[in-house]
Amino acid sequence: MQIKTIKMDIKGMTCDGCATTIEKLLNVAGIVEKQVSFPEKSADVSFDAEKISLAEITAKINGRSEEHTSELQSHSFISYAVF
Repeated sequence: MQIKTIKMDIKGMTCDGCATTIEKLLNVAGIVEKQVSFPEKSADVSFDAEKISLAEITAKINGRSEEHTSELQSHSFISYAVF
């Protein structure tokens, strides 16, 4: 296991539903822990870098299949720091 933690600033969350959608999108193998905050427009994500990449996490957040995805895709801007 190679656990990494990232703090992601997610510009484009417009409601609690967006945060809930992002939480659901991050329910995938390799994500160890996640906390999404609508008020802070951010997500703290711990992941196993041997199972999922940062690019895959970003793609998940940009959404491909859940409710709110068109809103997230049209407004999201993601920046992050890896710890």
